Amino acid sequence: IVKLSFPGQFCTNDVDECSLLPNACQNGGTCRNTLNGYNCACVNGWSGPDCSENIDDCANAVCFSGSTCIDYVASFSCSCPPGKTGLLCHIDDACTSNPCKMGAHCYMNPINGKVICNCPSGYKGGTCAEDIDECVIGETVCRTFVCVCFSVCLCISIHLSLHTHYSVLCISYLA
Repeated sequence: IVKLSFPGQFCTNDVDECSLLPNACQNGGTCRNTLNGYNCACVNGWSGPDCSENIDDCANAVCFSGSTCIDYVASFSCSCPPGKTGLLCHIDDACTSNPCKMGAHCYMNPINGKVICNCPSGYKGGTCAEDIDECVIGETVCRTFVCVCFSVCLCISIHLSLHTHYSVLCISYLA
């Protein structure tokens, strides 16, 4: 019986299967010719004889209890339940308690778990609870500014543009 793997007059020449089968290895794997066959060296994330099997990275993932592991090629991510955050869902979500005031958007630093409040216009501070007194900052904020002070200081800022006309009334109490 003559094997196709060893052509030649005395059946001693090995066939280079990698040349005959240019797509023998999938997903970026490298074909290596061997005696009477070939094998594939797979790139990270793939396995199997032809590198067509995605390695389940969730099998050894460390997502915290209650989270869902999502497998990708050579990586994974954790989908956190409500109240948890972080790359592995290991941090209590500080935004759950609504620490940001005045309609500010709450974000949490995924590394240290600290709250970051993105304050709306007119407010400042760690939780956006401090009202900015536009009457004190005056012309650094407004182009035209008129203040009338009695027991309260009424500051009227008038911005005029080609297309819109609007005014802002800000009230600041004197101490």
